[in-house]
Amino acid sequence: MRRVSIFAIFLVVVLAGLWLGGETLLARKLSQLAEQDPKLEIGAVTELRDMRQIGVHLADLQVTTPKGALTLPTADLWLSPVHLTTARLTLPDQATLDMGAGPLTLELSDPGASLRLRPLGGMTLGSADVTAGPMKVDGASLADGLHVSAELGRLGHDSPLGAMAAYDLKIGIEGFDPKRIAPEITLPGALQFEGSGRVWLDSAPGPRTLAPETRPALVGLRIDQAELTLGDLGVSINGRLEADAEGRAKGELTLATEDIGPFLQAAASAGLIPEQAVVLAGAVWQKLATRDDVTEGGDATPTKAKGPRLRLPVTFADGKMHLGPLPLGPAPLFPR
Repeated sequence: MRRVSIFAIFLVVVLAGLWLGGETLLARKLSQLAEQDPKLEIGAVTELRDMRQIGVHLADLQVTTPKGALTLPTADLWLSPVHLTTARLTLPDQATLDMGAGPLTLELSDPGASLRLRPLGGMTLGSADVTAGPMKVDGASLADGLHVSAELGRLGHDSPLGAMAAYDLKIGIEGFDPKRIAPEITLPGALQFEGSGRVWLDSAPGPRTLAPETRPALVGLRIDQAELTLGDLGVSINGRLEADAEGRAKGELTLATEDIGPFLQAAASAGLIPEQAVVLAGAVWQKLATRDDVTEGGDATPTKAKGPRLRLPVTFADGKMHLGPLPLGPAPLFPR
């Protein structure tokens, strides 16, 4: 009984040390990070001082990217004393989004994120989950839901050059209407996306890679299975991309769909391909795409009302992008 009492006292002392010292250290680190990174602003960082949640409270948090800025009035970063390797981020129900045309009010329902760290791996990221329910922009529906998960995987023989960490991804986006934040994009209906794949990084995210100059960079992307739906039209996507010496995408993605036209038009309105390439690319698709709905015996499955499902690769090489043999323009910059 005495040993149990001593252990209980010891545990209380350790938790108190983590509670007081850990929160202070985390608050200091986040403040330093905001000072070092021009893309991150934090109005104030304060310790939670709650034994049920070891962490910090952030006020007036703003993240800026080339596409726009997201401002959160508050956010709590914390972990439970009984799960010291799982950090959680509690987000507010409302935020401000500015895509360059003025601020928009972003309404969130049930937003949250969790990170599982690896104590024996330098506290690097082991897994992550981000979820959100229905979202609105200025009162209009933006999306019905979002979920993203990442799980640390083993580096294999197919890992790209420079890869030091690999994460298996699952992404789901439901009922997304990008016109709410980018009116120039033309879509025939709400966007749905469900996919899985893998990303390779040049280092694993963790406490030692928080500074801008040490942050992990993406070196490869593989799409194992993805289905993008616009209204009642769908396209399946799989393939792999890496960065070339100039920082542009190289590799190949295979598309399979019954009607490529609306997807080409959506890509053109988003600035991914020239507008004048839409009609020609559609003709090339019809002429060169192969059937994707043929059985092993060579017989096609019953044709759907909107046509047979066809497939054709989109290749990225030498800084250029091609649909089959048709050049579509420069390859996009590989995200880093």
